[in-house]
Amino acid sequence: MMLQRRNAWLVIVMLLGNITTFLLLAYFCPMALKRIWHAQWLSFIEYDFGRLTRYLAVLLLCLTVEASVLGWHNCSLRRLLRPSLSARHDLVVALINASGFVGVVLIFFTFGTARLLPGAVHHFLRTEWLASLQLPIVSYLVWSVVSDFVHYWHHRAMHTFKVFWELHKYHHAATELNMLTGGRVHFVEKASLLVCQSVPLALLGATVESFVYVAAARQVLELFQHSMVRWDFGWAGQWLVYSPVGHRIHHSPERQHWDCNFGNLLPIWDHMFGTWYQGTDVNETVGVSNNYLVTGSVWGGIITAYRRAVQEFWRSLITGRWIAEHIAEARAERDRTDSR
Repeated sequence: MMLQRRNAWLVIVMLLGNITTFLLLAYFCPMALKRIWHAQWLSFIEYDFGRLTRYLAVLLLCLTVEASVLGWHNCSLRRLLRPSLSARHDLVVALINASGFVGVVLIFFTFGTARLLPGAVHHFLRTEWLASLQLPIVSYLVWSVVSDFVHYWHHRAMHTFKVFWELHKYHHAATELNMLTGGRVHFVEKASLLVCQSVPLALLGATVESFVYVAAARQVLELFQHSMVRWDFGWAGQWLVYSPVGHRIHHSPERQHWDCNFGNLLPIWDHMFGTWYQGTDVNETVGVSNNYLVTGSVWGGIITAYRRAVQEFWRSLITGRWIAEHIAEARAERDRTDSR
């Protein structure tokens, strides 16, 4: 009851904050407010049902392939048709992401910055370098590598700093993996990644098609990365493309797997920056300790993660301790092992 009351007060404060923000924008910068609502209105009236249909077709195909490999008892389809509390979170977030309302949620949680910042970056930093080459394949490859590099460091920051970890913990709070778990990302984290990727996207002058196609390819890969199939892809899984086993290790609750395997598409970044898991043990369970984010409603978990992130920000600001405990422990353990 106390948790619900705290979350309710936070929602009220956020609502008042959004109202205040938009009133200030309406007075001092009406064009910015107009851009926010124009973009959101377009997302409603120009909703891409074709894209949704293609995604559902690919999802169904992937679910079928996985079921043939794992069998009915262990496959994602069974877990989604008979959802646990953890799988319900995956389903609800997937429905929000698939709807035109995801933009409204992003605006609410970020006080409009999820719409304003990428637009400002595009306006002030946009070049036409990649687009001017008129070589779509080159554009796709360059944007794949650059966006994945940004994704690696964004993901690593989400684990390293306490304030970000409280948001990212919502993803790792899944107590089982299914093909929709990859989309179970807190909306503030989603907005922050969009902002981070908007800078190289503008500077490189990558086309919208490059962004969409690379995101689609990554989305398909994430379906299998959040499956329990025991595919490691051999040598290719270590160096060329992230395998389901490689990412499952990242979700492990075991201490030896902490602070490892942050890559999304390319494992090379983990090798370059010393975060690739060198062992051979593969976890059979996933989750985090003290898992309070899947004990109640879906919105309760999302709001709780947001509230704890705000609390950790102020606590870290006062104490000067920004590094998450599990990362500090994992690095200390690694240092002890290296010194032997």
